[in-house]
Amino acid sequence: MAGKHGQVRLQDIALEVGVSVVTVAKVLNNTGGKNTRVSDRVAEKIRACERRLGYQPNQLARQLAGKSSDIIGVAMDSYAPAIFHTRLAMMEQVASSLGYRFLVGQAHDTIDKMVSFARDFESYNVAGIICLAHNYPGYSSCIASAYPADKTVFMEKPEGMARPCYVSLAVEDAFCDAVQHMAARGRTRPVLFLKGNLQTNYGMDLRQQGYLSGLAGSGLNYSRVIMLQPEDEACSLVLQERVRSLLCTDRPDAFIAANDHIAGALLRALLKLKVRVPEDVALMGFDNVDFAKLLTPSLTTFDDRSDVIAESLVTMLVALIQDPDLPIECRQKRVRPKLIVREFT
Repeated sequence: MAGKHGQVRLQDIALEVGVSVVTVAKVLNNTGGKNTRVSDRVAEKIRACERRLGYQPNQLARQLAGKSSDIIGVAMDSYAPAIFHTRLAMMEQVASSLGYRFLVGQAHDTIDKMVSFARDFESYNVAGIICLAHNYPGYSSCIASAYPADKTVFMEKPEGMARPCYVSLAVEDAFCDAVQHMAARGRTRPVLFLKGNLQTNYGMDLRQQGYLSGLAGSGLNYSRVIMLQPEDEACSLVLQERVRSLLCTDRPDAFIAANDHIAGALLRALLKLKVRVPEDVALMGFDNVDFAKLLTPSLTTFDDRSDVIAESLVTMLVALIQDPDLPIECRQKRVRPKLIVREFT
């Protein structure tokens, strides 16, 4: 049944099902053009035989023939927030349902490796690429330009690229909504807690812009942004002292955190200081990670809709693979986070 070295061939499946090799190739490799048509019943018999015999496409042969594979390359930062790894898993599920597999390249703070991934993917003749890691401050344009525009979809808009395909998360809108949500509940002195600094931590600037827009839209004159450093989160006593000082000098009535992990650290500090949440200080996070609903009280936050982002990235790429000249309206999608109101506000 099998060919040399025990590898299952298209001919073996054709013989087993009782159809031509051309018919099998049409179903499994999408070859044969529009002149080859296969009924749903026959296609299902071919796929069932493929699974039973354990057929694997010969990627080297496809490359030598100049054909793209069923592989999608994904570039991401290995130290990216957990939510990115969740998106990756969701993306893989969508891609698998459409007949694609993932080849993932991961590195951290290594610009050369992020650029080299583009060349690596091309050497594998991948069908397309999803880039999740081009937003390194000062290097965004350098990294993005290494990826072929006609077969790459980016998470967030890349700099310096004409007509890019990308999916973006409306972070600024979410933090504007956060302030307005607090204001609607009588909280007029909300403090924004960010991480790192605005120059090196992507997305912190968008959070601040949204916060300021929300203050202006709500007619609030109060404004306070706290930049937390790694030691603030790592040492509960350091953060506790910063929160205590803030409560004494500013008398805030709401904390808006850049993410749920910071919100959790702030909650710990507030409880140590005997501050009632939400009676004295309301608290809100961002990301809707699993533990947010398990806290007591549960954490009001924003869900970043990773399922929608994952599906959008993959389906946009598949559309780009099929038509490299996608119209501009199909080349970008903006996903707005969803407010999840719980007990902390």
